[in-house]
Amino acid sequence: MPVISTAYFKPLLHQGFLHHMPEPEIVKNLKTGLINTTSMLLSWDPPAGNISSYKIHILGDANSTYTVTTTSSTIQGLTPGNYYILLVTALVGEYNVKGNSSEISAYTKPEIVKNLTTGLINTTSIFLSWDPPAGNASSYEIQILGDPNSTYTVTTTSSTIQGLTPGNYYILLVTALVGEHNVRGDSSEISAYTKPEIVKNLTTGLINTTSIFLSWDPPAGNASSYEIQILGDPNSTYTVTTTSSTIQGLTPGNYYILLVTSLVGEYNVRGNSSEISAYTKPEIVKNLTTGLINTTSIFLSWDPPAGNASSYEIQILGDPNSTYTVTTTSSTIQGLTPGNYYILLVTSLVGEYNVRGNSSEISAYTKPEIVKNLTTGLINTTSIFLSWDPPAGNASSYEIQILGDPNSTYTVTTTSSTIQGLTPGNYYILLVTSLVGEYNVRGNSSEISAYTKPEIVKNLTTGLINTTSIFLSWDPPAGNASSYEIQILGDPNSTYTVTTTSSTIQGLTPGNYYILLVTALVGEHNVRGDSSEISAYTKPEIVKNLTTGLINTTSIFLSWVPPAGNASSYEIQILGDPNSTYTVTTTSSTIQGLTPGNYYILLVTALVGEHNVRGDSSEISAYTKPEIVKNLTTGLINTTSIFLSWDPPAGNASSYEIQILGDPNSTYTVTTTSSTIQGLTPGNYYILLFTALVGEHNVRGDSSEISAYTS
Repeated sequence: MPVISTAYFKPLLHQGFLHHMPEPEIVKNLKTGLINTTSMLLSWDPPAGNISSYKIHILGDANSTYTVTTTSSTIQGLTPGNYYILLVTALVGEYNVKGNSSEISAYTKPEIVKNLTTGLINTTSIFLSWDPPAGNASSYEIQILGDPNSTYTVTTTSSTIQGLTPGNYYILLVTALVGEHNVRGDSSEISAYTKPEIVKNLTTGLINTTSIFLSWDPPAGNASSYEIQILGDPNSTYTVTTTSSTIQGLTPGNYYILLVTSLVGEYNVRGNSSEISAYTKPEIVKNLTTGLINTTSIFLSWDPPAGNASSYEIQILGDPNSTYTVTTTSSTIQGLTPGNYYILLVTSLVGEYNVRGNSSEISAYTKPEIVKNLTTGLINTTSIFLSWDPPAGNASSYEIQILGDPNSTYTVTTTSSTIQGLTPGNYYILLVTSLVGEYNVRGNSSEISAYTKPEIVKNLTTGLINTTSIFLSWDPPAGNASSYEIQILGDPNSTYTVTTTSSTIQGLTPGNYYILLVTALVGEHNVRGDSSEISAYTKPEIVKNLTTGLINTTSIFLSWVPPAGNASSYEIQILGDPNSTYTVTTTSSTIQGLTPGNYYILLVTALVGEHNVRGDSSEISAYTKPEIVKNLTTGLINTTSIFLSWDPPAGNASSYEIQILGDPNSTYTVTTTSSTIQGLTPGNYYILLFTALVGEHNVRGDSSEISAYTS
């Protein structure tokens, strides 16, 4: 450390200010401690002897002097990166007698450089620039931390770092330096990736309608990910970390330019792009359908596929095979074989090389010819037999369409069929159509019409039957009937037609047996159902000239004349006591077992048939003859009277006739069973006859007789 000469202080000594104070010793071990950009710490050891304070003198940019009483001090307010000479002098006494100065020099620490930025970054170089720090800097150290690491010094405020690895991450430190010993400031830091290299061997793999597979080799150097940019419809960009990717969501049949760019770092530093172009595969055409199909042509139409298509290939597989291309979305294929099976393929094409999509396939048969000689055979109530000859060409089956009630359609593979489940008596139009193939391509229909046979009428019954008429009624048959034929088999025979479900048959023979047939009819040609049959007798006429003959106490003889027409027997009905009914085949009969003196209504009715169909009854009434009175006796006899009494006869008697034969003769009637006969001649002989009477006409029984003399 240099020692300051005492000659500096000699003028003060000549003036006599310090003649009485010894000069302090020089301070020991003067050194710098912490040096910052605007401050320095100084410390020292006290000199030998006494010291009252220390004077610090700063020589540099902004010279200054100040005094401290301690053995250390931080000098403030300095200029960053500046050179300073620092003098520390011991002082003693109130007049600050100075010793020799101890001297040290130092640079303040330079400030950090400003606005450190990267400029052009290539695959192997990074351009750095910065602003000088506040204060002073004589040079700048650039430290590269990465692969490779390196350090170098420049005196400019920019530099291009060379020899770097493509796509590598670097931390770049720039530090201001001052002085011959390169006093360092704090470092300014920036990081950057070098630009990645371009990817290698970019190729397409599997291409579908909405995706393209891309693969590539990694670039020289590093790449952390890859940006794939799709230019087309739609445009899109995405990032992957692999060296292959399937690009999804593309438009079918579209042209795409595909760019793959290497990326590195969190901010995706980009390399140059590798480019390839491709068409996506066209989509399959939509709604491929056949339209009008004739015997030698098929019309095809379709909707364009999703995306793009520039033309369409139509391939016909069948007899004959052929292929052609169209730019429209429909076409009529000509020159085909009637009734033949064809597979038709329509394929979208795009681009000058006709990139092909998948084929849309449809199959069809050409239309078959019409069947020949369609005829009906056996027709029943619910079925019709049909037969026909096959059409010219091919037919795999036949559709039978029934138009009527019910309507139905079914398919057969034979050339005849019995149509079942029809409605009786219904009109049907029957269509037979040739079919070919699994989708039943139809030819033109051959048509025939027919009625089913009507069903038999239901609940055929007779109603009011008179002597010359029978009322018939019935329920309509299941199905349909337009009219009804009524056939009368008997005497007379006849047939007639009605449209109602009832009829009174007139002009019949009384008591005659008839078979009655009712048949449902339909259609203008009166197609007949089976007949419903019922039999009946007309009501017999009333018997004629019914009369009674011999009437006894227990029997009545009846006779009559047969009725007009027929009668097979006669019912005799006895209404009285007792009641009874019996049948005879003769025209007379003696009714037995009657009650004497009883009133009877007698009905004679003509009967016909096994069920005894009855005519109206002929009626007659009669009393049986009363029985003779019993136990006739005389009682008190006077000169002019005789008392008589008797028991009633068996059966009935409504009164009694008393006949007196003598002098005088007389007759009278009583209703009692005793009587005193008055007005007789004394001592005269009398014959007394007692007769039971019944009915308003006093039908008489036989007389009981007694004789007596008056006294």
